[in-house]
Amino acid sequence: MLKLKYMKSDEIQFLQLMLARCTYHTSSGCVRRESPREIINSPDFPLHHKRAWFILRKWLSKGWYDYGVTLDLGWLTEIGFNESSQIVPSLHCDDLTSTP
Repeated sequence: MLKLKYMKSDEIQFLQLMLARCTYHTSSGCVRRESPREIINSPDFPLHHKRAWFILRKWLSKGWYDYGVTLDLGWLTEIGFNESSQIVPSLHCDDLTSTP
């Protein structure tokens, strides 16, 4: 829980959305869902898009996030998935592997 000390509430909220709705990588492969772009551009997204991009770059520098060509079309890495699952324990792996 020490990690929460360094995360603002909007970052935790974005992390919850990423865990619930986004693509992530595990050792067994990639689970494709919504892209961060789709989430950021959705009408109910609670953050400003520039703040969301800043958070994605922060996660990239921590090794939690990776992307190919465009920052907002990336995915949570296995490290990011594992670390964020500890921060947001209310979401379980079963919730993430079911189809949206």
